Amino acid sequence: MAVSAILLMGALASAPTSPVPVSVEMGVWRGRDSVTLDNGILEMIVVPSISRVMVLRRKGAHNVLFSPGEPETVGAWINYGGDKVWSAPQSNWGWPPEPAFDPGPATLTLIENGVRLTSPINAKTGLVVIRDVLLEPGMNRARFINRLENRADEPRSASPWQVMQIAHPAVAVMNLEPGAQPPFYNYQPEGPVAPYHLHDARRNTLTLMPMPKVGRKFGSFGPAIDPGLTALTPTDVITMNALQTTADDRNKSLFPDEGSRYQVYISPTEGRYTELEAAGPVRPIPPGGTATQTIVVRVTAR
Repeated sequence: MAVSAILLMGALASAPTSPVPVSVEMGVWRGRDSVTLDNGILEMIVVPSISRVMVLRRKGAHNVLFSPGEPETVGAWINYGGDKVWSAPQSNWGWPPEPAFDPGPATLTLIENGVRLTSPINAKTGLVVIRDVLLEPGMNRARFINRLENRADEPRSASPWQVMQIAHPAVAVMNLEPGAQPPFYNYQPEGPVAPYHLHDARRNTLTLMPMPKVGRKFGSFGPAIDPGLTALTPTDVITMNALQTTADDRNKSLFPDEGSRYQVYISPTEGRYTELEAAGPVRPIPPGGTATQTIVVRVTAR
């Protein structure tokens, strides 16, 4: 009997512990209603009134997202920073971003392990962004399920496009599809990029560094493996991966900007932020239909 009790105690001691459940706490962030998600490893603060995640950090560490004290004005657009969803391709709407999606506001619903944000209907296209913002219990991962729902009476060709602004990155790395060779998709309105990017053909990577007062963007279809994009700050490593679950997800011809699943934008404001971006395949969304994209973001100590 004593031996059985000892064996039972040993089995209980060695049994795996359940991960800490995700807590959800309503609060206020810089004067706006907010929701804080916490899984014991990562914390996120979601601000529905501007349709964004404004804080993403390891518990007790620095926020990795760009969150200026005062929003930046870029022409007719107000940049609040953080992480958001637009629709691709940009040629559908030009500039500034669609106000129904950015800044919203979004309607908030509590769901398991996170929240759901639902945008107003885009008056021009009839599209709605429905976004599940989740923390995975016991993991250093956030998961974003981004959906475009078509509430118009005719098909709309579009896809979700997640845009995450990382604060003060030292470098960003884009993993390329095997055998990728320059020229890559790039947009450089403020001048040349060299020597602030480095293509490593052996590793299939493109490394981008901030360049004072010069903004530019690069894009790539990316690899079939995780991760697609990586950003390094002084304290953290952030990776972004777009899950590929359908044949369309692996069809380069369906992606915007010359087949760019992934894009990195370096801001011209002396490296204040770099955007990690991921778009889905652009295809017709029938009335009442949806286009769905799932993005996994990891944050670890550097």
